[in-house]
Amino acid sequence: MSCRELTIEPVTRIEGHSRVTILVDKKKVKGARFNIVESPRFFEKLLEGKFAEEAPRITQRICGVCPVAHHLASVKAIEAAWDCQPPESAVKLRRLMLIGQIISSHSLHLGFLALPDLLEVDERSILGVARKDPRLASCIFKLNRFGLQITEAVGGRAVHPVSAIPGGMSKPIEGERRDQLLASGKECVEMAYELAVLVDNKVGKKEELIECLNLSRTRYAGVTTDGRYELYDGKVTVLEPSGEKIEFEAKDYSDHIAEKTVPHSYAKHPYLHRFGYPAGIYRVGPLSRLNVAAELRGGKVAERFRSFVKKFGRPAHNTLAYNFGRAIELAYTVEQALNMLEDSAIEGNDVFSTPHPKAGRGVGIVEAPRGLLVHDYQIDAEGLITRANIISPTTQNAPSIESETLLLASNLFPHAAANLKHMLSTIEIMIRAYDPCLTCSTHFVELRKSA
Repeated sequence: MSCRELTIEPVTRIEGHSRVTILVDKKKVKGARFNIVESPRFFEKLLEGKFAEEAPRITQRICGVCPVAHHLASVKAIEAAWDCQPPESAVKLRRLMLIGQIISSHSLHLGFLALPDLLEVDERSILGVARKDPRLASCIFKLNRFGLQITEAVGGRAVHPVSAIPGGMSKPIEGERRDQLLASGKECVEMAYELAVLVDNKVGKKEELIECLNLSRTRYAGVTTDGRYELYDGKVTVLEPSGEKIEFEAKDYSDHIAEKTVPHSYAKHPYLHRFGYPAGIYRVGPLSRLNVAAELRGGKVAERFRSFVKKFGRPAHNTLAYNFGRAIELAYTVEQALNMLEDSAIEGNDVFSTPHPKAGRGVGIVEAPRGLLVHDYQIDAEGLITRANIISPTTQNAPSIESETLLLASNLFPHAAANLKHMLSTIEIMIRAYDPCLTCSTHFVELRKSA
């Protein structure tokens, strides 16, 4: 007898297109697939033969939600290949721009995708949130706008920035814009703290969801500097479920991370070499960053972080903790944005150091809103890219999403006879907690010769 298929198509309130297929034989779940059906876009191939300095302008078009991360990972890869070190003022501007991206993306996810579930509004959208709590919806929009304003001021555009170039930045930030951002940030910081408290309280009351989503005991990967929380630069830290840590330099990522193609998805499945597949799958993103970092400093943010650890342990494995972690990061990055905007060094004109192109390989890694992002380029003596590899956060999370779908379906299906819709809805909530960006993940397609 063939297996019965249960499907979720499309998975709602995520970026991009996907389908979940659950295979059931009699009364048991036999398998599950997370099918990423977003059309492949071949950015790695598109980069081949292009001058390296064009890559940051090309790759930020991979995604309209997290273009800053691709822009910066790309320029860092080129600088690594050319042994080019940008001035410190340029690095500070890049850090500020990346923080702006985190603020805009996290506020977008929490307000539009997560809060409708956490608040249990009848209309599961930002419109339902606005009807239930107009002030909360207003805060979401203001936080999102603040992040976009930072990106525009530093990157030249609110979406698809252009200012990061090999050797530094094409321009400093203007003093008047810095003052405007400071004023906006001071208004937003309390909003971000209040939102973190709200998510903390709402997550804490989801006992059934917490129990359902406390299934995975996996590994976590994120960037750290001397064990501290980091977004722009540092070593990659892998945290074992036992608490043991493995560290490696960005340039050595391919010695540790492998990629596997799967027949049911346009996205590859990365895993850690030493453990093989599927034992070596791992998670990235807000939950991973809070797990791998030794601590998160800051007054009110530190208080929320302690609440996070108390609720979910350390390391935290519960997938619902992604939403709480995202709210903590939002408050933290707004706070950090204010600190950076008060630093007069970002107004300095010394934002560029002339690069000297040469043949070489460079790897650039940053923390995108959804997690670890890798750009790896081989450049020839003419300055042309001959090979490129890009590993997005959602690509790295896809195997865990699929694995957790199987675990969740296996646990819930025996009790779902009377309410199958509830089981499928819970699976969607789990997937949304990862905040997958499927457009970023599809850079591969398997071509088969017809018979």
